[in-house]
Amino acid sequence: MITLNDEEAEKLLELMKARFLKAHLNTAMYGAAAYANGNSDRVILRAVKNGDAPELKILMAAMGLIPEEEDNSEKTA
Repeated sequence: MITLNDEEAEKLLELMKARFLKAHLNTAMYGAAAYANGNSDRVILRAVKNGDAPELKILMAAMGLIPEEEDNSEKTA
């Protein structure tokens, strides 16, 4: 069994967060590039539409590949 003190645990958590974020960004960049190159795979579009790939949606919107969503949080009926 491994025991970590608070400082070690904090460092490990930060490293895990950074690697998790990097993996998601790499996936998003790959998906956006595939879409931009004409490989408009329905799986990519379905993942974006369903909200399964929020980082891909943000990146594709920033690249102008899909329209950006309006911020409806301040609109009232």
